[in-house]
Amino acid sequence: MKGLSIIVPLYKSKKHHLLHQSTINGVCEERCEIVFVDDCSPEEEHRWLQDALDTKDNIKTIRLEKNIGQHKATALGISQARFPQILTVDADMLGDLPTLISLIREIDLSAEELIYFIPQRKRSIVRKGLSNMLARIIRLRHPAFRQMASLRLFSKSTLDFSKDPMPCGILDFTLLKSKRIVRFSPCNIDLDTSKTSYSVAKQVGLTFKIFSYVFFYR
Repeated sequence: MKGLSIIVPLYKSKKHHLLHQSTINGVCEERCEIVFVDDCSPEEEHRWLQDALDTKDNIKTIRLEKNIGQHKATALGISQARFPQILTVDADMLGDLPTLISLIREIDLSAEELIYFIPQRKRSIVRKGLSNMLARIIRLRHPAFRQMASLRLFSKSTLDFSKDPMPCGILDFTLLKSKRIVRFSPCNIDLDTSKTSYSVAKQVGLTFKIFSYVFFYR
C-alpha cells in the first residue's frame, strides 16, 4: 500500500467511537493515518474525542468553528492528508476499517481512478427511492455513475479544491469531474441505514442540490 489517509467527517459521533475505539487504534500503522474532521460538535464531545483519539501520531482531529456540512468537511480533511491515497468513511462504518484496508491492499490504484465501495444496505423505502432518483439524475451529467456512496477510494494528486471548488458543495461532483476511470465495487459490509439519524429532510436537500448541479451548473 502506497500510504493511505482515511478521512472521517464527524458530527456528534461519540457513540461510534465508543464502539470502535480499539479498531481505530489497531488500523493505524506507519503508512496509514486517520483524519477526523469534527464539523462543530458540542465542545464537551470534541474534548472527549481529542482525549480519546489524539494519542497516536497517525490519528489527527480537526475541529471546525462552524458547521459546514459533511462534504465540505471531508474536502478539508482531504486537503490536510499526508498520504497520496484517500479513503472517505462515515463514522458509522469505523468498525469495518480492517475489511476495507484489506480490500485496498489488493488494489493498484491509478491517479485517474475513483472507486466507490458499495456495502450491503438495508434502507427505508423512501431513502431507497430517493437514492435511485439521485443516481439517475447524476447519470445525465456523468453516464458512468451508478450509485452514491460515502466509501470512496482515490488519489489526491489531481485534486485542488482551491482552484476547483465543489459544485453545489458536493464532493462527488469534483471527483467525477477529475477522475477518468470510475468503478463500483461491492464489499462485504452490512449497513442498516434505515435506523441511522440521517433524515429524509437531508436526503431531500441533497436531491435539490444535485438537481441544481445537473441542470443549471456550467
